[in-house]
Amino acid sequence: MRQLIPLSFLFLFFSCSHNLGQHLVPTQKEGRWGLTDAAQEVVIPFEHDRVRYLADGVYAAWKGEEVRLYGHQLQKKIFRDAGLLKGTEHTLVLANEKGHYGLVTTKGKRVLPFQFCAPPRALDDKLLLAVQKGAQIDFGLYTLEGKNIIPPQYYSIQKWGDSFYKAQSQSGSEVLLDLNGNILMEVQDEVIDWVVGGFVVMRNGEEEIKKVYVRESREIFSLKNIEYHDGMMTGYDSLEVFSMISPKGKVFHLDSDQKLVRIDEEKILICTVDKNQECKKEVLLDQDLNVLIPAEFDHIIDWDGERVVVQPNRREERYSLYQLGENPGLLLEGKERIELYDHGWLRVYRK
Repeated sequence: MRQLIPLSFLFLFFSCSHNLGQHLVPTQKEGRWGLTDAAQEVVIPFEHDRVRYLADGVYAAWKGEEVRLYGHQLQKKIFRDAGLLKGTEHTLVLANEKGHYGLVTTKGKRVLPFQFCAPPRALDDKLLLAVQKGAQIDFGLYTLEGKNIIPPQYYSIQKWGDSFYKAQSQSGSEVLLDLNGNILMEVQDEVIDWVVGGFVVMRNGEEEIKKVYVRESREIFSLKNIEYHDGMMTGYDSLEVFSMISPKGKVFHLDSDQKLVRIDEEKILICTVDKNQECKKEVLLDQDLNVLIPAEFDHIIDWDGERVVVQPNRREERYSLYQLGENPGLLLEGKERIELYDHGWLRVYRK
């Protein structure tokens, strides 16, 4: 976790007479602290409240509210409200020059110009920085190396799921961006409610019906009672018809005599029902809503990969093994029981 160690009234001193890049020892004398080298020669005088090693040959020395940073390659500069951003590959000093914040390394290299109006905040492995334009403050996102990922033009930026950023403009509209800062979509009248898989769910106020944006096909569907199941989005359309949407934007509407049984391992099991809502025949679909096994079996028991255990007739305790793939068809028939195991293994019971 990154930690910002606040320092105030920071001074950076450059020393030619002593090699501050070498290992020095914080030393106390008569209640005051300084730095000595391996030969116990005084490098930094004993005039500080405490001295601490930071990183990359840089030492911090406190004297009252004043903090000085000593380092071999640091140029002599005076800063205010500075600190050390740790937990990075290259430790960075964040400083305030004339009321603006920037980033420099502990070796004196400037990473970001002094143009930001507030200290950066860590957003995972990125930095959230603010720029003031008159009375308006805009946020942008930068890498620890100073590369701008999202330009400073948004009212707020936050991580959204594992693969997105959600940014809100000053006008209130929302933008969804990928981790590289590319805009995926912009929402004007709705707000982005949640993101999962290849779907973005949007809502308008407290309306029950929500809009589902499919990233791959760039289509938008309106559904209510939305649920996400193992890569598929389900819900009811405006005609109260149960619908399923695939990650590629294909839609499957269930007829009145059909119902969803389960979605598992990127396959969808649907059955036709009688007047008592009892299943009669079952159909197996893939995530693209293509029929893998037509409604010719009463019961589909289990599946993994390209193997499916079926029960041709519910009234008979006989089971078969159906093979999917390029040459689909029955491999085994009329067995007392068939169980699927990992690595292609199966157990077959027979009288």
